[in-house]
Amino acid sequence: MRRRFIFFAIAAVIAMLLVILINSALRTKQAAIEELQRGQEMIVIATKSLNPGTMIESGSVKLVPWPRQNLPEGAFTSIDQAVGKLVKQPVGENQPLVATALFTGEHPGGLLPLVIPSGMRAMSIPVNEVSDMAGMVLPHTRVDVLVTTAAGQGGIASDRTRIVLQNIEVIATNAELEPSSNRPQEAKVVTLLVTPADAEKLAAAIRLGTLQLAMRGYADQQMVSTPGFDIANLFGAQQRPTVADGHIRPMPAHRPPATVPARSIEIIRNGTERQTVTFIGGRPVALPPASIAPAAAGAPPAPESSASPSAPAGMASPTP
Repeated sequence: MRRRFIFFAIAAVIAMLLVILINSALRTKQAAIEELQRGQEMIVIATKSLNPGTMIESGSVKLVPWPRQNLPEGAFTSIDQAVGKLVKQPVGENQPLVATALFTGEHPGGLLPLVIPSGMRAMSIPVNEVSDMAGMVLPHTRVDVLVTTAAGQGGIASDRTRIVLQNIEVIATNAELEPSSNRPQEAKVVTLLVTPADAEKLAAAIRLGTLQLAMRGYADQQMVSTPGFDIANLFGAQQRPTVADGHIRPMPAHRPPATVPARSIEIIRNGTERQTVTFIGGRPVALPPASIAPAAAGAPPAPESSASPSAPAGMASPTP
């Protein structure tokens, strides 16, 4: 009996110690949680990606705890503060909403002004399937703008093409500020983000001629200087220097093709027919039927002319 009592007493003491230890651990953990909560604040984040022009709805945002010492500047602490406002800059999923990413005014007056940086202008130009590169010009791509003017426009003597704007961002295609996919999307109007001075150049180019877009790579920021190109250059009447890597390099002088001499021989078949064949560059040249004539009986062959009937004007045709 005594041994059994001692065993139960020891077990009770151990149990009490375990309870004390567990309660102490729980209190420590609870204190740590409370301390952590005191150092956090609830802020609004996006539950999905939000594109510019999107109106914030209650289902597209939520509240999450955030370390108070690392709070983003301008973060919203209530969902009601964000609901009903328009997105001005792209917001990724689980990214905090801040005041600079939303339009906080009461009268937005359209979506396009929300994405135009200060000091810049948005200007639209008409495009077709070719100048739009079959729909591959999408928002946020960068392009060069070329204009082709007809003879007589702007005092030029012949049709001429020139780059007028370089490294210009496409801010919208048709009425879309963000591409719905990366697939080509045919557009009739492309809106470019330009400076006021570039807007003047673009307006003049639209009036003077036909516009064409040339797409750039995202990493290509280099500006080049080109002399332009006209019909005379195209057909080799006058060679102009080209620009490579920002340096002007002269083109080699145009050389006319070398003149190939022509030679003719006379063929007599069966003593009755006579034919003259001209060779240029080692190849026979076809002659008209008039060059084949029957020889008169007993008559000597007609003397050769100084030039073959098929030889080019001014080109002699000696007979070996």
